[in-house]
Amino acid sequence: MRRGKLSEDDYFAADHVNVRLGEAGSFSFEELFFPRAGRPRKIACTVDSYCLLPRMLCGTDRIATLHRLLAQDLALHYPVKFVGFPFEIPRLNESMIWPSFRDQDPSHKFLRQVFAECAAQIASEGRSRARASRK
Repeated sequence: MRRGKLSEDDYFAADHVNVRLGEAGSFSFEELFFPRAGRPRKIACTVDSYCLLPRMLCGTDRIATLHRLLAQDLALHYPVKFVGFPFEIPRLNESMIWPSFRDQDPSHKFLRQVFAECAAQIASEGRSRARASRK
């Protein structure tokens, strides 16, 4: 598929590149969600870094399921297409967790603040892009 919309049937029929971060035995969001949805995906390959994704997608008919902003950024820098999801998936909420003894640590507080500011900026830019794409 080059342009237009991706149908749900096309999505599940396509070969997928799966990104699994973390230790062996961990699961990606898709690996947890799709079995519950009742339809299996065809995993062509799995990578352990988003940096490897373009190499596994470019020049193929494979697809990958990504956060919207990451997918849009990849489409700006690589010869891949960004296409919206063909159905609703649960919203993914990101969280921070740390040991309570670090609550008052100045460097840790600074880092948490930087993460929170970056997340707020990304969310704001995403909302702005979404509004602009609806016009």
